[in-house]
Amino acid sequence: DDRILLGPRVRHLVWMVDRWHPAVPRPPGLRERPLPYGRWLYVLDLDGRPVEHAGYRFTSPDRR
Repeated sequence: DDRILLGPRVRHLVWMVDRWHPAVPRPPGLRERPLPYGRWLYVLDLDGRPVEHAGYRFTSPDRR
């Protein structure tokens, strides 16, 4: 199954990585914030909508 069910109160998806791989497309609305030691924080606001990324569909149980 390619769906990842999120809790109904989840509002953001967050990644902390050295850098987003340039060959991987970014989901629309992805924000990046620099962190110490060359790391980056990537935040995606869900706004109650399902998001598809890297072959997965992130959705809340009431929005399949």
